[in-house]
Parts: sequence; structure tokens; C-alpha cells
Amino acid sequence: MKENLDVKPKWFAPPSGSFNQVTVDVADQLDMKTILWTVDTVDWKKPTPSEMVRHIVSKVENGSIVLMHPTKAVAQGLKTM
Repeated sequence: MKENLDVKPKWFAPPSGSFNQVTVDVADQLDMKTILWTVDTVDWKKPTPSEMVRHIVSKVENGSIVLMHPTKAVAQGLKTM
């Protein structure tokens, strides 16, 4: 990424949240910290934007990391979130 975008990532979020100690160690060797989300939009279930917003708002708190994907529900509900 550094070569293409001139940005060096600081954070690594493992795909699907799947990791083990080797994953964390490799990220650390690359000077990245491993992070996960604390609140999931569950957008893969294709909720309506209002359902997704209600779900998130009921769970989010200061410091939350929200997992979301480029879905129609997220795009439509993002401002409300």
C-alpha cells in the first residue's frame, strides 16, 4: 500500500474477524496493530436502513468501532447513524 498510495497502514482488521497469534505477530512485525469491531451492522442480512440504524444506535457507545460494508442499507442509513 505504501508504494501505491504513499500511505503506511497503522491498523489491521482481519477479514471476517478471523485471526490467531500468528496473525497478530505478523501484523506487529509490519508495525500494525490488530483491531476488531465492537458493533456490527449485520448488513449482510440485508436489513432495511431503519432496522440497521436502530440496531446500531442501541449498541453504540463512545469509542465503538462499527463494522459496515458498502451496502444499500449502509449508504441510506449512514447520515441517520
